Order: sequence, then structure tokens, then C-alpha cells
Amino acid sequence: MKTNIIYVAAFALLNSACAMAPEPVSTRIVEAPVSAPMATKADIPKAHAEVMRTLKDPESARFSGEYLQPGAVCGKVNSKNSYGGYVGATRYVYIVVSNESYLIEGDDITSTENLPALFKLQRFCNS
Repeated sequence: MKTNIIYVAAFALLNSACAMAPEPVSTRIVEAPVSAPMATKADIPKAHAEVMRTLKDPESARFSGEYLQPGAVCGKVNSKNSYGGYVGATRYVYIVVSNESYLIEGDDITSTENLPALFKLQRFCNS
């Protein structure tokens, strides 16, 4: 009888260990090493031009908070939408080598439309 209790207790212990929840996976993107040279002040007008190319009303663009990173210019832009109202500051990253810009659109940073921009922001802007 005692051996049966021991077997049941051992089985319960082993079974509960197997049913334990796995360690939570971090949702933070691991920062990739950036070996590009530091962006310069001369890259800021290029960043503005590339970001403005993607806006509905490029002439209304108001840039703020720019900072230079290895291989990128990071900052915020506020511009008018189709209705003529300013939408609020939108984060952007301009990749110097590829002459590409990425903007985080809207408030939903989990949107699949924002994933490429989020990856670039995380990698280059430490956001």
C-alpha cells in the first residue's frame, strides 16, 4: 500500500513538472549590431526629403527630435492628413545607406503594417 502511494506521488510530481508553463518569451526585438558609420548632419536634409516623399501633404511636414545614429537618422514628423488637420508626431527612421524611410503609422504599434518600421526603429534608433 505504501509503495502504491509512493508511485502515485512520484507520478503526480513528474506529471506536474511536465505541465509547467514554458518560460515567457520576450517580445523585445534583440538589437542587431550596427556596423555602419555614424550618420552626419548632412544626412538630415536627405532624411527630410525621403520622409516627405511618403506623406500625403509633404509641404506641411514639421520635423522634430532628430538624432543621429550609426547608419540612420531618427526623429518625429507631424504633417497634415487628407482632411487638412495635423495628425500628431509620427516616429520615423531614415536608413542612410539604402536611402529608405520608415514611419510608424497610427497608435497601434502591434499592427502588422508597422512591423517593418518597428524592426528598423529597434535596430537603428534603440526605440
